[in-house]
This record gives sequence, structure tokens and C-alpha cells, in this order.
Amino acid sequence: MYRFTRESMAKEWAFLSGLFYTINPWVLERFISGQWFVLLGYAFLPLLIGLFFKILQPTPTRENYIRFTILFAVFPLLSLHFAYIGIFLLGLLFVLYFSIHKGQLYVRWKSILTYGLLSIVVLCIVNSFWIIHFTQPTATLPQITFNDFYAYTTTSDPVWGPYFNVASLYGFWNQDIALPKDLNSLWWLNTIVVLLLSLFGFYSVVRRKNVLGIALGIIFIPSLVVAVGLASPISANIVKTLYLYLPGFKGLRDTEKIAGLLALTYAFLLPFGAYFIAHAIARGSRAYFRFSKTLPYLFILILPFSSTFSIFWGASGYIPVAPYPSGWYAAEKALQASQSSDKVLFLPWRGYTRPPFADFHLIASPAQGFFTNELIVSKDEGNDNLVDVHTTPWDKKMFQLLQGFETLEQNKNFLQQERVTHIILAKENDWERYLPFLENSPLLQKVLDSESLVLFEVTH
Repeated sequence: MYRFTRESMAKEWAFLSGLFYTINPWVLERFISGQWFVLLGYAFLPLLIGLFFKILQPTPTRENYIRFTILFAVFPLLSLHFAYIGIFLLGLLFVLYFSIHKGQLYVRWKSILTYGLLSIVVLCIVNSFWIIHFTQPTATLPQITFNDFYAYTTTSDPVWGPYFNVASLYGFWNQDIALPKDLNSLWWLNTIVVLLLSLFGFYSVVRRKNVLGIALGIIFIPSLVVAVGLASPISANIVKTLYLYLPGFKGLRDTEKIAGLLALTYAFLLPFGAYFIAHAIARGSRAYFRFSKTLPYLFILILPFSSTFSIFWGASGYIPVAPYPSGWYAAEKALQASQSSDKVLFLPWRGYTRPPFADFHLIASPAQGFFTNELIVSKDEGNDNLVDVHTTPWDKKMFQLLQGFETLEQNKNFLQQERVTHIILAKENDWERYLPFLENSPLLQKVLDSESLVLFEVTH
């Protein structure tokens, strides 16, 4: 972000821009929830925009084209969501730039068309596996319904409502997080000042005809509305329309991801707003300007720390190091003693879980990072409120078994086909629901029963 804004402002102001982009509530919420690829796309978005803007210039170099083509092709590997968002942002930049700089498009249309097609071809080649995957009937995207949007509904502030909450870079669906605003009753003051400074910043970039700043100012309101999503009746109708008619939009079922664009807008416009106010106070006096810019500069410098102070020291102790229970080590030892190289079914069937040894925080299932054997685990990326979606054979089997529609004996051939030799039932979440079809099955022999899990061996 610093390098991105360095093209438009002095380095000391660009530093503030990079600092705010790195430390803000949106980053904190995603960081605590472990959404690394979302943050990776967010981190590289300014670089993608910066390289794109360089090739729009009157005399772009071949090196600029090559750099942009490489990053453009690799970007979906970093984050599909931000690649999708970034394409629309690049389209807006393209239209806005050549609307302001009329005439350049006609002079350079051949090179733009040539390198544009080349970038798209390289993008398709590098991401061909995504394209092939999305054409499969078992792909995740076709299975997403509007119920998923309800599961990932943006949260609203009980006092300020959904729009102000998202404008403050809050609103992530995961409520299992201690937020900075919960610890500071005057958190809303930061938001109001940020909005005012950004408004002055937008006025400043319009006067300067800064294409990047104007584009970010234009997308602010649409991004805010879409990010609010189902938390408001007006935005809910807009999101539903986009879901029905905009290709690929259903992949953004967690619409609050788009609030990352608000952070990008703030980070770019805040220094412009502070500089504009300082210059207005100084009224052209250089000596007085040095003094008048100190206060707004210090405010933006302190802003990330005052609004997101709990991001430090392991998110104020919220992210501790949690040792695995002894029962997990005993199960791993038993599996290795069996000398079986086949698969292990891990239950409960949840992609996200609340293990007691992790203080019941909602986390991605940690089993694959522990056991040596190849595990069969749920790929569900939902949360506790997600409507049951059965997209894989194992999803369907678990549903049938839990509802009592089938027994484990009826799935003997299925277990053999899947090469399942052991089943682990971790004692977390709703694990008792699995006991009836596990403990009463003649196919299973209990190998280990500890405080944290039960290990069964499949006796085919």
C-alpha cells in the first residue's frame, strides 16, 4: 500500500496510508478468524491496481506489461474473492482514466488490445484448473444457494446500525471475537473523523483529477451497500438481484469481504484529506503549514492504534497457543502401531469446530495438522448457523447416519471403497449424536476411549 500511494503523495503521507491499510478492524476480524487467503488478496490488491495504472500511462514500458500480466494471472491463486472484486475495480479504472484523458485510447488502442488479450489468455492458462473445476457438477460454486448468504449475514451494531458498523470496518459474521469497539465506548468518534477526512480527501483528489482517488471515492457507496448485504432490507434486495443476475457473485456469500475496499478507500483518501485541511489552515504560508499539518498527521498516525489496539500481543491474548490433549497423542500412537496406511474418518462432521482445548473458540478443524494418516474430514466452510448442504458423498452419508435412515452396516461396501480402517470421534460440539450408530455397530471395535476422543477400528 505504501508503494501504491507513493506515486500520488510524499513518502511521509504514504507511510500513513500503508499503516492504516495494515492495521484496521477489518484486518483484525479476518486475522483472528484465520482467513489467510482473503488477507493475502487484500494485501496484494494495491500492487495489482498500481501496476494496472502504470500500463494506462501514455508511455508504459514492456516491463510494466509483463509484471501486470504475471500478477493478474497469479492473483486468483492468492484469493479468488479479491480477484473477482479486483476485476470490477480495474474495469472502472480503465473507463475513468480514458474518460478523463480523452484521446489516448484512440492513439494506443492496438497495444491496449494486444496486451489486454495476452493478459486474459495467460490468466486462463494459469487458472485453467479453476475453470475446469467450476464446470464439474460437484463444484462448490454451483451448490451455493441464497441460504448461504443468510448464514454469512453481516452483523449490525445495536446502537449505530449496519451501515455505520460496516463503515467502521466491522460487520464480520463470526461473533466469537472480542472487538476493539467492545472495549472502547467512544469508538464511533474515530469513524466520524475518518469519514470527514476522507470526504475532504475525495474533494482534494477531484480537484487534482487523481484517477485512483476518484475511482475509490466512486466505489465507496456501492461497496458499503453490498458489504451490508442482508443486514438491511434495501441492501438485501440489491444483493439478491446481484446473486440472480451477476455471474460469479454467489461466490461472495460473505458480502462483508467487500468492506476491504472501504479500507482501501480510507487509506488512500485520509492523507489527502489531512493535507487539504492543513493547507487550508495555513492559507499558503509555508512556515505555518509545517506547524498546521502536525495535528492531522499525528491523528492519522495514532488512528490505527487507537481504533485497533487489540490487534497486538496475540489480539490481546485472544489467540493463545493451545496444546493438543494427551488423548490425541494416544490415538496417533495407536494408529501408527496398527501400521495402517489407509484412511481415517474424523468426526464430528464439521469443517469448523469448537474444541474444549482451544477454549471453545470457533476454529477450522485442527485434525489434519495433527494426525499422520490421511484423514477424511468435512470440507464445510460454514458456521454454526449454516443450513445443511450436502454436496459430497460423505456429506450425504453423514446425514443419513445421523438421521437414522441408514446404519453403518449398510455402508460396509462404501467404507471399503473409501479404504477407511479407523474412525475418530472427538468429544466436542455435538459428538454425542454420533454415538448411536458408532457404539452399536458390529463393524467397529473400540481401541481407545479418552477424555478428548474415541478411536474405533473398522473390522470389515
